[in-house]
Amino acid sequence: MQGLPISSWRSAAAILLLFCLPSFSQDFSVPSTWRKPTSDYTRSDLNNIAQGIIDSVSVTINSTTGIHQRESDGGDSDARRICGRLEESRDSYWQSADRGKVESSLLANSRVNSDSLQWSLAVQAAYRAYGSSDSLNLAMSIWDAISVYQITPENAASGTHPQKNGTFSQTCNGASTAGGVFRFPDNQTNVLDQTSVNSVSVCLSARLYEVTHDSKYAAAAEQAAQFIMSQLYNGSIIQDTIYLSNCTYNTVVASYNTGFFIEGLSVYANVTQNSTWTTTLNNVLFTATQFPSWTRYDGIMIEDAKSSTTPTTFSNDFTCGFKAGFIRGLFEVWTRTADSKIKNFLQSYLTVQLNALLDLARLPGTNQFSSSWPGPYPLNLDTCGQYAALDVFNAAIGLIPVPSNTTSSPASETSASSGKSTNVGLIVGVTIAAVVVVLIAAIGGFVFWRRRGRQASEMLPRPSLMSETGNPPPTHIIEPFVAQIPTSTSSATPQGYLSEKIRLPPTQPNSHSHSDLSTQSPGGGPAPRSDAGSSARLYQGPASLTTSTSNYNQPSSHSRDLDQVPGENAVADPSQIPQLIRTLNQALARLPPELVAGPVDGENPPEYVHEQER
Repeated sequence: MQGLPISSWRSAAAILLLFCLPSFSQDFSVPSTWRKPTSDYTRSDLNNIAQGIIDSVSVTINSTTGIHQRESDGGDSDARRICGRLEESRDSYWQSADRGKVESSLLANSRVNSDSLQWSLAVQAAYRAYGSSDSLNLAMSIWDAISVYQITPENAASGTHPQKNGTFSQTCNGASTAGGVFRFPDNQTNVLDQTSVNSVSVCLSARLYEVTHDSKYAAAAEQAAQFIMSQLYNGSIIQDTIYLSNCTYNTVVASYNTGFFIEGLSVYANVTQNSTWTTTLNNVLFTATQFPSWTRYDGIMIEDAKSSTTPTTFSNDFTCGFKAGFIRGLFEVWTRTADSKIKNFLQSYLTVQLNALLDLARLPGTNQFSSSWPGPYPLNLDTCGQYAALDVFNAAIGLIPVPSNTTSSPASETSASSGKSTNVGLIVGVTIAAVVVVLIAAIGGFVFWRRRGRQASEMLPRPSLMSETGNPPPTHIIEPFVAQIPTSTSSATPQGYLSEKIRLPPTQPNSHSHSDLSTQSPGGGPAPRSDAGSSARLYQGPASLTTSTSNYNQPSSHSRDLDQVPGENAVADPSQIPQLIRTLNQALARLPPELVAGPVDGENPPEYVHEQER
């Protein structure tokens, strides 16, 4: 929201409160007012509906460009919608496409760093699904090109940045502006001070750190997260943009900013085992899920919702898909948290959205959904609504225990699962053409920013990520905020879901040490308000957050088959992997040689050094 900077004394008080967050009482009990927080749908039921959604949007892909026909923002929305779906599908169907046409179409409209960051998230998700080092290298290269736009402590101290003209505020709200990431790569002074891509930066840096354990990603994630908590968290949600020229904010209230931050912080807290960031994550999670502009009293998300319940024609405005990023963030926390109360709360929240889509936003007799989840249903194909719905179905499918071969299950479910992977998630490539857009968009973003990089720093050649055997390194298994996994756990089956339980081999302890990571608390910022929005109506009865935080040191009984090491008890079809690698290699081979290997100007990228290393 627009406004003047907070005074120094008020900022100091907010910072003090932030350090006292563990004493705040929060109740993650499921409110009795929530509409249908349980579901009896089977995985095969939801998979069939999801496939129907995919089939419906495939006709909206432009055969010439390979991009959704409504998108005109450089592929930003396509990448945002697709990146989360790749990671949930190990057997996506990668098909051939005219890469040149897709790339040229994307590059013609590329304007912001958020595009490239989200494309990088997409190919990094492809690495998690397939273990392809090409995908990981591409994601890291894009990160390198964008990382030069992050504000280092030295930049903040001087109020200048080597990639920008003019000056900006050294501090806002009583805290340093270090860690912020500029949205626009251009040097025009009228776009100098927008920093609205910080949540995406946290998410990508955390993802890459989880895979590589390279300290530069940890440092970037840490600094961006501190910037968000000191400059953008208003006690309820993560705000969209702060203008560093005068420390004011724009009026955008979009849930995807908070969604990306929650997703990234969930990964980072998990990998580093940092209890301070875990506490911060819980607080943002609590306040964001009760923010009244996003979630109403019955638990249904109302962001971009229609005021009328009369069936209507939808405009397919891409902004209606912002809440899909929020759903992805919540689902990521669900997969990693060991706190049973938080897990049940998130499962109920996600299930409320599923039932709202099926009951209120679905065109009767079809697999078409509106972007307004409380209704009405659409009279036309609302492609934005279809894309947003996919994330809900993806999460809902992931919530249901996977039938085990060693456990008897209903014949219908077993039969439905035998013909295809149980972890198809809903996204069998999203759509044939749309899935290709992810790779092509990432390549396009890489090419674009490497060309821009001639004005900036150079990327050093990195050692090969292939092992001595020629195989890519294993994907890191998600551990629920704990370094050791006991040999046995027990947990009740989530209420309202199938009784089948997945039985996976015990997770191996992570061999990497995180002792070198800084355990400093996040930068100061206003403390979450326990009375934010309609919290008094939705949440009753205190529960110590300190107790909840301690539960993160206990293992979760819910493990996703999606995060196994590729090829080790995975459900993917191995025959898909060689074709994917060939497709990636063919795409990369078409790039100009100077964009694929070797420096441009001979200048090293900046290193973001931990305070402990200074």
